[in-house]
Formats: sequence, C-alpha cells, structure tokens
Amino acid sequence: YTLWESWRFLRRGGEYRTEWGLVLSSFPAKGVLTAFLAICLFQFGAFGAKFAFCEGTGIQDAEVAIDNNAVLKNIKMSPQRARWMEELSAYANEDGLQGQEVILYGNIPSISYYLQMPAAFNPWSDLDSYSLGTMERDMAKLAEEMEEKGKDKPVVILEETYALFVEGLSEDGAGDQGTPGLSQQEREKLEADPKWGLLLEFMDAFGYEQTFRNGKFAVYR
Repeated sequence: YTLWESWRFLRRGGEYRTEWGLVLSSFPAKGVLTAFLAICLFQFGAFGAKFAFCEGTGIQDAEVAIDNNAVLKNIKMSPQRARWMEELSAYANEDGLQGQEVILYGNIPSISYYLQMPAAFNPWSDLDSYSLGTMERDMAKLAEEMEEKGKDKPVVILEETYALFVEGLSEDGAGDQGTPGLSQQEREKLEADPKWGLLLEFMDAFGYEQTFRNGKFAVYR
C-alpha cells in the first residue's frame, strides 16, 4: 500500500497551488521520497539475500546447508551441526518417523518441528517452567493410553549428555561412575533431575532401546 501511494504521488504534477495563492514545487519531496525508496529496496534485497538468524553466541561457521530435511532447506549452519542434523534426518526419513509422536529431552525442543514429529506432551520437557507435577500427569495419561487403548509408543530422542547417562547405567539401574564422556558434576546434576528420572522409569517400563546414535542425538524406540 505504501509503495502504491508513493507511486501515485510521484506520478502527479510537479506544482501545487495553495489557497493563499502560493505555488509550491513537489520536486524536493519527490526527490527525497525516491532516494528513500531506493535505499529501502536495496536494504530489502540485501536482507533477503544475506540475512542469517543466529543465537546469542553469534553466527559461528554458518556455511553448510543440508538437503535431506524440507524444514531446514537453505538454512545454513556449522559443518558439525549440519552433519548431526543430516544424519538424524536421514534416519527419520528412512524409518518414516514423520507424523509419529516424540518425547524430547536435553534442550532440543526444535527437533519436533525439524523432523515433523508432534510432541507426545510438552516438546520442551526439561524446561523449568514445565513442572514435575504436570509432567507426571502427562506421562501417566500417556502410559494409560498405551496400555489400555493400544496407543503407539512415542519415539524418544535424547541429547548426547542424556544418552551417555543411559549407556552408563548398570543392569540394576544404578549409575556407573565410570561412564566415559560425562564429568562427575554432569552425572550428579542428571541424577538430581526428577523429571529425567521420571522419563528413565518410563523408558525402562516400556522396554525402550537405542536404535540410532550420533555425536549429538540418540533415538530410542
């Protein structure tokens, strides 16, 4: 609308006569408007061609785009992130996971959107504002639907740190203090997380096993 009105103004005559008999030239206003529009058009074009969304840490090696994920088409990221997402996307595509429900844990809520897998309850399960009580109710409802109504088990995707913790569990469920890749502080933090403990119990109760793993994500089904 703004461009249309600007075009109409630029096409009008070059002079205006006021009710007091003064004759004013529109040339200065047209010149300023034309320059302003030219700058805007240049800025819009440069923005569309070069803009890159970045996190608070700034753009870091955003030079690689993956080609096997429709949601992330033309989105550039670091080579390492691109490899992680390409591998996870390839696994999801091969096994037809799109449309299946997913439980995510480890500050990775966007994976639900990237893989087009709706969250079984809250896509950001480890977010502090998602309370333990709410998660308990949601998971109890999910377990009931699975046991009594035959609902399909949701896929579970964990961030690497949590996958390392799972791999370090002994057969009796106790933490293995020798888990490689996890520091003592990280292990203690995870052990003290009640929501993570709740998810672990759920995975154990329904026999989840790891079916995919790379350097960032692990999939359990």
